[in-house]
Amino acid sequence: MAKSQRFLWPRFLYEARPYVAIIVGVVLAGGALGYAVSLREESTLTSTLLGLGSAIVLYGGLVKQMRSEYRNRVARIAAIKAEARQREADFAAGIRSPAPVKPAQLGTPNYGLRGAIACIVGGCVLAGVAVVRALQEGDFTVWESLAMALGSIIAVYGVMMASVHRQS
Repeated sequence: MAKSQRFLWPRFLYEARPYVAIIVGVVLAGGALGYAVSLREESTLTSTLLGLGSAIVLYGGLVKQMRSEYRNRVARIAAIKAEARQREADFAAGIRSPAPVKPAQLGTPNYGLRGAIACIVGGCVLAGVAVVRALQEGDFTVWESLAMALGSIIAVYGVMMASVHRQS
């Protein structure tokens, strides 16, 4: 294989990859949390597995979200180009075209900036509270690692929403 060629996954594996990552991450994090709760023990291993599972879930969710946004953007661009071609054809034929379609009518994502900021602030506060509690207690338990992982996921999702809002 030449360096410029990329490995192409079969279509069903390519589409299933984010879902598999989410399922594996949930099983890993849930198993670690269940193990820690059943033994009433918070070890470094269970905290690490919980964090790793959360990171895998975050990866799967991000990949799914980015693919969905990319496909929506491609569809919007195709609709805009088709409308422009139709308007040019109408103009050439001497037909008066109706008012142009606004991008909001073409399925532009309507992510609010306030919602993005709320996710960023809420996630950072949740993760920050977990870190402060761990430092006060002198022990990093499963609950703090769970709160930190969830806070990080929420904050990263907020950053993604803000970037999509900025691009649209």
